[in-house]
Amino acid sequence: TVLGLWNDLAQIKAGNDLLTSREGVYEEILDAVNAGTLKITDINRSVLNILKTTVQTPQFKGNDFSYHPDLDSIQGIKHQVSTEGIVLLKNENQALPLTKEGNQIAIYGEHSSHIAAGLDSLGYNYSLNTDVIPSQSILNQQVRNANAALITIRRNFFETDEYELTLTKSELSMIQSVCRTYQSANKKVVVILDIDTPLETASWKNLPDAILLTCTTWERDGSAIADIISGRINPSGKLTFTFPEKYTDIPSAEDMINESAENNITYTEDIYVGYRYFDTFRKNVSYPFGFGLSYTTFKYSDATILQEGDNYEVTVTITNTGKYAGKEVVQLYVSAPITPDFPKPLKELKAFAKTKTLALGESEIVTMRVNQMDLTSFDESTSSWMAESGTYRFLIGSSSQDIKQMVSVEIPQSIEKKVANVLLPRQPVNILTP
Repeated sequence: TVLGLWNDLAQIKAGNDLLTSREGVYEEILDAVNAGTLKITDINRSVLNILKTTVQTPQFKGNDFSYHPDLDSIQGIKHQVSTEGIVLLKNENQALPLTKEGNQIAIYGEHSSHIAAGLDSLGYNYSLNTDVIPSQSILNQQVRNANAALITIRRNFFETDEYELTLTKSELSMIQSVCRTYQSANKKVVVILDIDTPLETASWKNLPDAILLTCTTWERDGSAIADIISGRINPSGKLTFTFPEKYTDIPSAEDMINESAENNITYTEDIYVGYRYFDTFRKNVSYPFGFGLSYTTFKYSDATILQEGDNYEVTVTITNTGKYAGKEVVQLYVSAPITPDFPKPLKELKAFAKTKTLALGESEIVTMRVNQMDLTSFDESTSSWMAESGTYRFLIGSSSQDIKQMVSVEIPQSIEKKVANVLLPRQPVNILTP
């Protein structure tokens, strides 16, 4: 696909109805219409589509609304969403959870006040240090009084100008200094990644004892993070993206870095986006798609698959074999037959499910359903959804690279469902191939 990132006129012509607001775009559209380079019919189509959506909204239909919603009534849901989305990336030697009894926690980082507030609400003793790089003399003083250190790294994609998503020199220096000081005194260090995009971690993740990813706590819900740190809630979040070892490992990175003056970027990955690329091309990663640790452990057993018509029902038994009650996110990937004429990724996520909170030794049978059409891929040369005949392996695991159980089915005849021929590329694209 060729995309003009900020070429608003090209986006309108391509059928995009809603543009990202920026200065001068309104005047550019008017000038283009007056110059005849943009058709008024394209504008009318976009406006009509927006109006069709608007008339379906509750406000347009006269429903009462308030600028002062009852936030207390949704606080429990918000807190649950925040805690269940936090991902435990590392927990060396059971560094987490940190009990409050006898623990004084030193908190570091410019954006750590919400975490301090959360720990305060649970009765923890702590000190808050928002210096970018605390001096060694200050660290030497604080390590005598603290049993553990928390370091917060915050990153927002829309505040980041560089494509190279790495720690700044000051952030890396802080992690190195705090880890060296506290670990030499046999005290734990936890890094909290308050980020919304992948960050390079391969070069420094060996330093701290534990790493938490809290990208879903947009409201800076310190109480949710505190509940995870304290062990009141067992982390159960899983990664929704891959952490590459370095940014340039992403197939489109070179084009993004070397984008032309017109901001046109050619995406050549085709079907190999995200984990589909890293798994298929056997590319090492720092953390794979679907990854997430727990304070407890789970056993996968007794996987089965049942076919009823065009539907497949996959079941697997999940047993809590560890020391804490907790939940597990079970992921179902499908590996299609290898066909040179119709390439497919090594595996594709087709379903997932989260268990209830399992007590120690408790089991739950998890059921996931897949329709036969979910196994198809689009073939633009024939304008149809296709699935080749052969053996399809259903892979059940805790991440894209940690498969625990496997079942398989045979599709005796290929599947083909033709659709309207509207997705053929307007110009040739040199796509990525294994």
